[in-house]
Amino acid sequence: MALLSIIIPFGTSKERPYIKERVIQKARKYKSNEKVEYIFVEGFSSLVCKEIPLIISECGHEYYKDEKQQKFSQGQCRNLGVMYANSPAVMALDVDYYLSQKNLEKLLEIIQIKGIDKNPNTFLVLPCAFLKEEGNEFLLSKPEEMWDSLVGFDVQSGANKLVKFYSPASSSMVLNRHKYLEIGGNDNAYIGHGYEDFDFMMRVFKSCAVFEKMPMNLDFDFRNWSFDSFKGFRAWFSIVGNEMAAFGIYLYHFWHIEPNQNNYLDNRELNHQKFYKNLKRFNNLYDGPDCLQDKRALGNKILVFTPENSSVFRCLRGISIYLGEIICKREFEFFSGDEFLEQKFMNFCLNSRISYVLFPNPYGNTMRLSIYEFVRKMGIAYVCWERGALPNSWFFDTNGFNYDSSSYDEKHWNKPLSIEDKEATEKYIKELLAGKNTLESQGDSLGVLELRRKLGIRHKRVVFVPLQVHTDKVIEYFTYEPFSFWGFLEIINKIAGELANDDVVFLAKKHPLMLEVNKEKYPNLTFVADNTNFLDLLNLCDMTVMINSGVGVYAMMNEKPCVLCGNAFYRFSKLNLQAKDEAELKRHIVDILENGFSFDRDKMLRFIRYLKNEFYSYGVSTKELVKDEKNNKTFHRTKGIDFYKIRFCGEKLLECESVERFAYKLNNFAYKPYLYEIKNVFPKMANTKSVVATQVAKKVSNEISHTKFYRLFRKLITRPKDFVMDSKKPLMKPIKLLVR
Repeated sequence: MALLSIIIPFGTSKERPYIKERVIQKARKYKSNEKVEYIFVEGFSSLVCKEIPLIISECGHEYYKDEKQQKFSQGQCRNLGVMYANSPAVMALDVDYYLSQKNLEKLLEIIQIKGIDKNPNTFLVLPCAFLKEEGNEFLLSKPEEMWDSLVGFDVQSGANKLVKFYSPASSSMVLNRHKYLEIGGNDNAYIGHGYEDFDFMMRVFKSCAVFEKMPMNLDFDFRNWSFDSFKGFRAWFSIVGNEMAAFGIYLYHFWHIEPNQNNYLDNRELNHQKFYKNLKRFNNLYDGPDCLQDKRALGNKILVFTPENSSVFRCLRGISIYLGEIICKREFEFFSGDEFLEQKFMNFCLNSRISYVLFPNPYGNTMRLSIYEFVRKMGIAYVCWERGALPNSWFFDTNGFNYDSSSYDEKHWNKPLSIEDKEATEKYIKELLAGKNTLESQGDSLGVLELRRKLGIRHKRVVFVPLQVHTDKVIEYFTYEPFSFWGFLEIINKIAGELANDDVVFLAKKHPLMLEVNKEKYPNLTFVADNTNFLDLLNLCDMTVMINSGVGVYAMMNEKPCVLCGNAFYRFSKLNLQAKDEAELKRHIVDILENGFSFDRDKMLRFIRYLKNEFYSYGVSTKELVKDEKNNKTFHRTKGIDFYKIRFCGEKLLECESVERFAYKLNNFAYKPYLYEIKNVFPKMANTKSVVATQVAKKVSNEISHTKFYRLFRKLITRPKDFVMDSKKPLMKPIKLLVR
């Protein structure tokens, strides 16, 4: 697989014959190989050139045609190219842009150094020098290997003999393909020329990075990048562009005429105003367009039982890239009272061409459970989604949910491990047991000795009893009598009393999300403080007893004997035991305390490796604590998931290592041009006495900066020659002759 996919969008017309020439030139010059793949995407073309696709194909590149376009759209072409790309990193390169082979090699190195292929939240922005007509001709007269230096010197020296203007940030961004699709790519609401690239850049910056200092008046617009202060969104964009300029990497834009073929330029001002509004209102990726689908998911529709724009809907954004478009319905829409309307459901799935029914915990309510059971009975494709047993883990299971799934059968994982896999799994377990990451927040670790002293159990044998939330669905559906939640507590309290004289203590820990337990009803159990670190308890205990808590997986990794009193997906011989009634539970406890337990460490390593490397997906979640007054419980509601690994049906759809946001700090070289202003001007302005007047002036100036009049007036004052030469007014023709 190539590291980078470069997308080249184009549309041909008789008004712009140079486009055909430049497309063919790029196709013949660039080489798709093990490092880079080139994808040419043709949008709306008023002039059909049948030879272009043939040449592109003959040169070993990919070609796609966007048949839906009624007007040419760079953004839509870029989106289509990324949807069909095969590399972990993607970049758009407009047909007028030039990237030298020398700079491409440096760019590939920086992609790996920054880890764009390994972190969806990393990106680069390439600066671009826009050539004058005479600069264009001069450059073409020189050897190609000199072009980078000639352009770079012209920019750095400020001579501007070749360059019309320099843009510190161009439409060519390099970012992780998954993030491009997740963020929605270029917004198709932008029609024709302009600002779709700014909108995309703004959404990437706000969603993926952290900036120590932001420009004043972010919504101010210094037109054509002619600014000398840390003010406005272009100054913000320039920070990231300066990063690449420090490496000496530039694009340059070859000059061309600008006829308004097919009314391509007509919407520029409308696009500008649309961007201005989005700049002010956008906070996170959910405020932008819907995500794009990977090529394998195009046309797929996924039925999910949740309201649109709910937390569940948002959490599925990353996975929907690879599964398909999410169709939201509510369970009750397929019920008449308590009766499930099977035929109505079947008709909907058929008419809507549903590819999968996706269940966020199919046991979540009785209606959803009825649909889940029907779907399984009828052989309808489905996916179960829920949080996994390891930190940051999630599963997308097509074989069931939790204990009822066949995905945990030993045939899938109980196979010999290589030395490398064994060592990697051991390292992972060691990190988890060190408390670097846990499913629920924990108190500080005290260590075994300190905790024993604190609890007054220095010389006692310990049975650790981690409790669950009594309303948890795995308690409701995957347990049996006599081990209901309260029945389990009564039985374990009774056994604890019977073994009290044998120097055995039962330490119980309330689940962090369970509001309260009447501890006085269970006098034989020692309830530890709610903030006691469960890893400390696992380390000091001789064994554990639980219903089917996820702590059982940690007990397994800690090689501690575990007796289960419910049905758990991780119940396997030589890894744990299961009790069917009170007598068997007591027998298991006594036997383990007296004789120990024959634990199969290799088997445990195989299972954990399977969960970690084959079955689980991984993503960092954003949570909020919610109190359910009706059911008297609290729970963490996940508001969003930033995935970095996605596994589905044994296929690895996304393989990254982190979603840490890149932090642009003031010591970053990219801030150098603005450091004096940030350190000396910003504080003075913040301390001004006329705060109200300043805010009013700021708002007025921001609004004026986005008007066409301001753009033209500023251009007239700062670049009068360009003002004349770029004008489309017929009256300017005689003046152009004089100026030229």
